[in-house]
Amino acid sequence: MPRRAINSTDALAPLDAIVTMLLSVLALGILAFIPIVAFTDNATLFGYGEGEACVEVRREAIPSGSYHLEDDPMDPAFRKGASVNATELEVCNTAADARIQAAALVSNAAGAAFLVGVLWMIRSLLREARRTGLFTTMTARRTRRLGWTLILGSVLTELVRQVANHEVVTSVLQQNHPDAGSLIGYFDVPGIEIVVGIGLITLGRVLARAVVLQQEQDATI
Repeated sequence: MPRRAINSTDALAPLDAIVTMLLSVLALGILAFIPIVAFTDNATLFGYGEGEACVEVRREAIPSGSYHLEDDPMDPAFRKGASVNATELEVCNTAADARIQAAALVSNAAGAAFLVGVLWMIRSLLREARRTGLFTTMTARRTRRLGWTLILGSVLTELVRQVANHEVVTSVLQQNHPDAGSLIGYFDVPGIEIVVGIGLITLGRVLARAVVLQQEQDATI
């Protein structure tokens, strides 16, 4: 199929520009902060450079009664009858060694790394669709691939994050604590990413079927 030139009136051009801008801002921001964190004392990147290892975990991952909330529900800022419930807690190890600091860095950076990868794939998909059109085999294949990446990548990212969180949390628990070796309560299913991924896989199959129908129609003309 002959390739058509990319032009400013392309319907996908604005979306391509937005995704490219987001990808550039994220990548340049991370690259710009690396030397700043390396050569200054007060800058941090994904928690690295703070001198302590901090992660955010679900409240169920922390033994009951071993934490406190800084915001008191009885504070005058709250109305009578108000109830404050924290779904996530920040756990910090102020005497963390290199291994625990690395685990905290992985936990805090995993989501951003996954986001950059997904944006890169979306950009590639948009560029392919703009070059060859929506109803092509390659566009359909890339759409399905993006869907599977979103599903499997989000689950893997969440698993990596929570394993890293587990390392940080167990480093501040007593070794004989019953929750010190358990991963129960850490993992949170990325439901939105899975649903969107299933939608993209379905869309890819629809596009692939449309390609076949278009080829059959062209053959009858």
